[in-house]
Amino acid sequence: MKIDTLTFNIFQENTYIVYDETGQALLIDPGLNTEEERTVLDEHVEKNNINVTIRRELGRDIEGACGQLRRRYEARTGNADL
Repeated sequence: MKIDTLTFNIFQENTYIVYDETGQALLIDPGLNTEEERTVLDEHVEKNNINVTIRRELGRDIEGACGQLRRRYEARTGNADL
């Protein structure tokens, strides 16, 4: 099991990605506010071959970020069964 921590926004909010050796991941509280922050998260996920399929959220902004990651994963893998 691996845990990656990325820090976003002016409040320095931590985003956690917990994943196993298969790359299946739990995304916890991504505090993304800008397109640049979304790009950083997306590039980290792709670089590390992480499949974000489960999320723990605290607000509607997170739903948008996770939905974007899911669509990118589906486009990259052709797998819509998450």
